[in-house]
Amino acid sequence: MLILSQKVGEWGDLLTPPESKSECNSWASGNWPWGGGWKTCTGWKTEWRHMNVEAFLDFSGPDDLGGDIKNAVGECALVAAAAAAVVGIATDGAGAVAAAQPAFVACMEAKGIQEADKISITFRTVGSWSDWH
Repeated sequence: MLILSQKVGEWGDLLTPPESKSECNSWASGNWPWGGGWKTCTGWKTEWRHMNVEAFLDFSGPDDLGGDIKNAVGECALVAAAAAAVVGIATDGAGAVAAAQPAFVACMEAKGIQEADKISITFRTVGSWSDWH
């Protein structure tokens, strides 16, 4: 069961090319001497959007954890997230859990909670496109 999801970072994905779209934003028009009309684009607007990545540490454990343990998980998740953020961004997430786990366990033990081994930590990323600009 997911107890808590803690965001540890956000960055622009340098490996995903941006998307673009162009549309006409200025028109010229007139009438032909022999009848009928014409219209042509005289100016274009191009907008871009970029892929963003958000990184999370997910803390999961059994359903029967007490309120004290869940509160400690919430507090220690912040400690673990701080440890994971630096390493996770530097390694594209590969070292995030390895850095978070000992920080989390040490924090839980400092609070007198011995059930830290019942909590699993996983690293997750979510990609999404930015707004057009």
